[in-house]
Amino acid sequence: MNLGFTTEHDTLRGELGKLLARADRRCAAAVHGEPPDAALWQALAAGGWLGTAVPLEHGGSGLDGAAVCVLAEEAGRALVALPLVESACAFVQALRGLPSVIPPALWHGLAEGRMRGLLIAEDDMDAHLALDSEGRLRGRATQLPDGPCATHALLLAHAEGDAALVLASMPPHGKAAAADQPLDLLHPCCDIDLSAGETQVLARGASARSAWSRARDAQALFVAFEQLGGAQAALDAARAYSLQRYAFGRPIGSFQALKHQMADMLAGLDIARSNCLYGLAALSSDGDALGEAAAVARISATEAYRQCAAGSTQVHGAIGVSWEADCHLHYRRAQALAHSPGSQREWKDRLVRLLQRRADASPAEPLMT
Repeated sequence: MNLGFTTEHDTLRGELGKLLARADRRCAAAVHGEPPDAALWQALAAGGWLGTAVPLEHGGSGLDGAAVCVLAEEAGRALVALPLVESACAFVQALRGLPSVIPPALWHGLAEGRMRGLLIAEDDMDAHLALDSEGRLRGRATQLPDGPCATHALLLAHAEGDAALVLASMPPHGKAAAADQPLDLLHPCCDIDLSAGETQVLARGASARSAWSRARDAQALFVAFEQLGGAQAALDAARAYSLQRYAFGRPIGSFQALKHQMADMLAGLDIARSNCLYGLAALSSDGDALGEAAAVARISATEAYRQCAAGSTQVHGAIGVSWEADCHLHYRRAQALAHSPGSQREWKDRLVRLLQRRADASPAEPLMT
């Protein structure tokens, strides 16, 4: 089991970091149907980054899950105003498990950046999601992050008493106006009427539930890596500011209170990094290993990002809540990602259920006499 990245992945990280350094965190509201930072999105498409996980035969690079985790972590570090983790990571990775039924045009559209996909869970819905006898979805997604620029969605719907894994298109006429003040300012939200687009059933029954569960676990892992990158950026910013800001003739980083605070931030970050790397190793495994690892990574990364974002804001003082620093953007994103996909309570409950299942499946050891 490899608990880390290779030199090739480190090279990818360096090149991607240079490109994402151009991220515009003060971009205007997204043009309808386009990501907020459209120029960077086009640059990522031209460089082939959006096709990182797209199969080779469909115009992508076909790289492994580790490369996708690099993409997610660097997106979090750069605070990009793009659906990079949602579409190029989670959505494409979910489709890779069903390559034979995915339209080739969708693969090419995702690799070229013309199409963008999302995973929609039941907690994003305001009503029971169902597939009627005519094959049309009945339901509405509310305040869906990156909804204004999304073209497709993958979701689990109820159909004739069973589950169905559905690929749905999301045309512009089915979308409401973007929210004025989303929690994460760089990820616009809107309500979407899912009955407005076309649908394709990819799987039914147990196979649908299994594919959806694995897709959600992989999504949780990618978001954990995004949180990891954001937490590292917030800590780095706090450290840099504490060395250049002087008070009473000394750098504020030399004060004991800030030393302890940043040490606690680093400890939480290291714990999250270890759990994320274990999740990366479990990404290619079968059974419940990915579910357990993704839940642990998601729980620890959520806490680490919240801690680092809040701590960085405190170290920066008043400047941390102004546009002179990115602290408030990190804090907003940390709070938004803490509930998407799924809340802390949901992932903790899932981890307990998986551990209980493993314990029930293991033979009981005889008691010593």
